[in-house]
Amino acid sequence: MKRNRKIDKLDLNPIFIKKLLQKHKPVFSLKSLEKGGELTLLLTSEFLKFFLATSAALMMPDSLSYYKMKRNQDDFLDLLNNLDIKNWRKNRSLKKLKEKGFIKNNFRLTRKGFNKSLFILINNIAIKIPKIWDGKWRMLIFDIPKNYAGNRNFLRNHLIDIGFIQIQKSVWAFPFPCKKEIKFLIELTKTEKYTYFITGKIHNDLKFIKAYKKIFPKQFKKY
Repeated sequence: MKRNRKIDKLDLNPIFIKKLLQKHKPVFSLKSLEKGGELTLLLTSEFLKFFLATSAALMMPDSLSYYKMKRNQDDFLDLLNNLDIKNWRKNRSLKKLKEKGFIKNNFRLTRKGFNKSLFILINNIAIKIPKIWDGKWRMLIFDIPKNYAGNRNFLRNHLIDIGFIQIQKSVWAFPFPCKKEIKFLIELTKTEKYTYFITGKIHNDLKFIKAYKKIFPKQFKKY
């Protein structure tokens, strides 16, 4: 279950977000989103055009290909028609989006809708899992001050969602490549001065290997 993300000192300026996405090109997955609900919001035309322009990777639901999204990015209703969602669910979603102030009558995102779409996307960051673990750990070390408590909690909660484990206080580790996704979160939360991302070996890491072997048996088969 996704946690409630309260974050302080967050710059939601579309230009800033676009630059971050273009710089790091993190991977996102829409496959787990409820069709007709949050997914509908993500596919409104203004946000779609904005997102496609960043060239970031997007793992799509089976009912909607990247090609269809790009082809129809100027037409919100065409996008909805390409989704395998019953008409009554589409109409219900449109009504709710309007009532909540996420879209206007012409089906364009409001600023509130853009911010909501962004948070949905961030909460669905995806890590590509390789076939075999390379024996290296991806570690994030941070000492974020109290006046950035919201940012710290936001970052920590996302580390947990991705699959990081805490090996010491403010030291987190994950076995698979995730640098671009973590760097994106770090810069989004403006905690660059307080964080260190390291790739390397961990001495006496048997207990961590055992923990991940239960989750990724194929990747840790030889360990």
